[in-house]
Amino acid sequence: MKHLCIWSAVVGSIALLSSGVEASPPPVASSGAVGVNASWEQGTSSSWYIELQRLGGTDIVSGIETENDSLIRQGIHILDWGFAHEAADGSYPGTGDAFHSAAIFVEAAANATLLLKQYHPSTYTADTAYYTSVANSYTQKLHLSAAWMTIPSVASQGQSFDQPYTHRRYLLAAALGQVATLSQDTALAAAASTYASNGIALQMTGGTFQIPYPDGTVHNVSATGVNPELGGYDVSYQCAGILYAEHFYNTCSNNSLKNSLKSMMNSGLTWESGRISTAGILDTVGSTRIGVEQNRDGTVKTANAQEIISALSGGYTITGLKRSIVTAYRYIYAGRAVTSDSVAADGAVNGNANWENGTASTWSIAQQRIGADYIEQGILCENDSLIRKGILISNWGWNHQIADGSFGTTSTPYFAPSQFIEAAARSANLLRLYQPVTYTADLAYFNSTASTFATKCNLTGGWLTTATNWPIVQHNCATSTCRQFALAGGLAATAASAGNSALFPYAGQAAQAALAMQGSNGMDPENGLADVNNQALGLVYASRYITNAPAGAIPTQTAAGLALGLNWELSFIQMDGSVTGTTSPATKTIDTALKLGNSILGDPIYIVYRERMNLPEMQLYQ
Repeated sequence: MKHLCIWSAVVGSIALLSSGVEASPPPVASSGAVGVNASWEQGTSSSWYIELQRLGGTDIVSGIETENDSLIRQGIHILDWGFAHEAADGSYPGTGDAFHSAAIFVEAAANATLLLKQYHPSTYTADTAYYTSVANSYTQKLHLSAAWMTIPSVASQGQSFDQPYTHRRYLLAAALGQVATLSQDTALAAAASTYASNGIALQMTGGTFQIPYPDGTVHNVSATGVNPELGGYDVSYQCAGILYAEHFYNTCSNNSLKNSLKSMMNSGLTWESGRISTAGILDTVGSTRIGVEQNRDGTVKTANAQEIISALSGGYTITGLKRSIVTAYRYIYAGRAVTSDSVAADGAVNGNANWENGTASTWSIAQQRIGADYIEQGILCENDSLIRKGILISNWGWNHQIADGSFGTTSTPYFAPSQFIEAAARSANLLRLYQPVTYTADLAYFNSTASTFATKCNLTGGWLTTATNWPIVQHNCATSTCRQFALAGGLAATAASAGNSALFPYAGQAAQAALAMQGSNGMDPENGLADVNNQALGLVYASRYITNAPAGAIPTQTAAGLALGLNWELSFIQMDGSVTGTTSPATKTIDTALKLGNSILGDPIYIVYRERMNLPEMQLYQ
């Protein structure tokens, strides 16, 4: 039996961006010049910076993640503008901040080139000869620049400017280390290692900063784990440096140095996590650079959200520091509603609140299934209040369960309970496994709640499968693939949560009935018609059936049907992430179907399409 891992979205290959600190990408001219570089080539600015062309690297990485050939080519066009200004010695004559600006550009271009060399898209036939030609050309140009950066007189002068900035050690390590990997130049690899070692030595191991806050209070901020910037800390550049260190780590062959880098990341990300609240709010007070310095275009520097997320998620992949990925989730979901549904103070969802106050004549237990969404996001973010709100929502539903396990006057009395018990049983499993690292939770309460949920789910599962009810349930679901999969998912989740194996055969019958309706093209009909949203929901339930059911022929057949159904669903997701075939796409449901499909089937194509939809969680991959 496969088990759902709540962290499945972040385990595996994560392509880390090497973007700068600007809040949003600057404009790009038709020539490929970025920001003030376009003004410079038109004669309206006296300065230009090679680092601004790093946007080309970001576009290539994003293009690879989404398998978007035009975006990759746009990135190449931008990098080409930069390389067109490279001199014979590898420098970039006339650029401002020559050494540092070149390092930023080289690092981004090298990172993109490494990924381009490994690129094997699955959604289109790529012009691999072109990509290879670009990668080979860039390797030569990057090697030339890296060699210039290591000329003693150049490096010495550059380091004199870099001295107060720890993150620049890791920038140089990443730039030279990645070029060393591309060019197989051992001298560059050695120079990269020296910069990384210098950065590690700068990390603070004790003490505190006394930081005055706007309200007049003074806070003692721990210095342990700080990679200093201008003699203090900076919550954005801390992550910029760690992100560069992660890039270098992925090319480093020195195990001792890699272990030291892990230790640095562990301590540095633990410190960073302490500057982000449970609600995901970044505390920038006391930072020496963001909110103080200006970008090249004159705007004030702000926290680079994508660098922070990438450093936290990449650090988790390398170090296994759970606090790091929890903080990444907190930061991603800060200020975002768990769902668009309205929840009353007592936990009633949407129209159920109107029904209980007498302004509506119908209610549905299925509405209360969003309690599981709150619980799942609360666990991801280790946010106790979200978990408890999810329990409140679920308990509103349980308060309307009657003695035989049914839900009385609920609309769709068989389908709706199937949806609700799937969510509640899943919640029970999550609560039982919950082991937070950022706070001391009332695990006894959560385990007790899980047991209660499992018992109540089992009562409803038993009611659905009585000799009297089961034929009615099957007839009720007969024309809906989604309903059959919901029944399968709900009964299997309940069986696993409550330890009642007698429910598995009924879940299997429902799964088989759904598969029998599936078209040869993978379309799962709803009353004989195609429905993009309901198909996705049905596939979510199919995945949860597979996740909970014991190994056997029916789960295997369902996995094959899942693959066929997801492929049909993919045909409606466009390159820009829009969904056709419906006027109101259920993007979260579609995304969940793709996420679960990837965890079960292991096909990275689902990640590509999730990237195209650009939902919050996918920032972890960038």
